[in-house]
Amino acid sequence: MKQKSLKQKSSKEKSGREILRKDTQPRLQNPYQAREREKYPDGTDCPECGAVFVKGKWTWTKPPAGGKVLSEVCPACLQIKADYAGGILTLSGSFLAAHRDDILNRVRNVESEEKKDHPMQRIMKIVDKGEEIEIRATSEHLMARMGKALESDFNGELELTFSEDENLARAHWRRNS
Repeated sequence: MKQKSLKQKSSKEKSGREILRKDTQPRLQNPYQAREREKYPDGTDCPECGAVFVKGKWTWTKPPAGGKVLSEVCPACLQIKADYAGGILTLSGSFLAAHRDDILNRVRNVESEEKKDHPMQRIMKIVDKGEEIEIRATSEHLMARMGKALESDFNGELELTFSEDENLARAHWRRNS
């Protein structure tokens, strides 16, 4: 299995939101998001989450008025049903036990902020494994942003790993008190 451990270069948008540079990471092919510009006509809405496909991307806008609306499940909802994660963030350490709620609130806030502009970026599920918490996300970008937010806000150590064979990105954040 090919794995790459990368130190991510990043840049800041005008809003101050951190983005990952595409030239510093491998391309992970997600079968649920491939060719979506060709697959969905404008105005397609997802009956599960309410996202609408407009001008080549999924948004939270309303379907165009006057047009026939096609209803089809979006790639993120398909991924969640199939439990096909694009990124997995594992949290551990003694600090996690003492600050669990604050840490999970921060993770959910990152998802909420990202999901405003990118409806396909979602947390699929959060699994509490006792000493660890596993967060499964629809994309490697959201997973990396959540990990970097935890590292920035709570310190600790963050490791990012991309597996080309599995089409999966993993991150492990840990902090001991």
